[in-house]
Amino acid sequence: MNDKNKVTIVILCAVVIIASFMPWGSVVASLGFGEFPFDEFFGRHEITLNGWNSSFNLWGLSIPNWLLSVIAAAIVLFLFIDFNSKLRKGLAIYGIIHSLLFSIIIIFEGTIGIGLILTFLAFTGIMFYLRKVEVSNSNLDI
Repeated sequence: MNDKNKVTIVILCAVVIIASFMPWGSVVASLGFGEFPFDEFFGRHEITLNGWNSSFNLWGLSIPNWLLSVIAAAIVLFLFIDFNSKLRKGLAIYGIIHSLLFSIIIIFEGTIGIGLILTFLAFTGIMFYLRKVEVSNSNLDI
């Protein structure tokens, strides 16, 4: 039972990494200089974001979205070296919060893409299965 849960976590972490290459959303951008917009000359352009070319600012701190792929890889590493289960769950919770905050920001600025939805769902699944691994490990200790 425990090995199946670990394999599921590895698959979900792979989904996070693959989803980082998919569209996370799109925003409309226009070119402007100070008070003078150049929309009449160049028009408005839709920019597609993914996990590698986007970040968001939180109170002046720019947080890159590729951090979620690194976190997914760290969860797999920590899972197989059996390192600190609380840290693994903390990283999964951060992944859920990060993807949720980015989706809230994108909702007001543009449209959400499939990559962001998959990332959120994968981190939620990772958290669920990390809990199952923890429970099965505690049952083995009895």
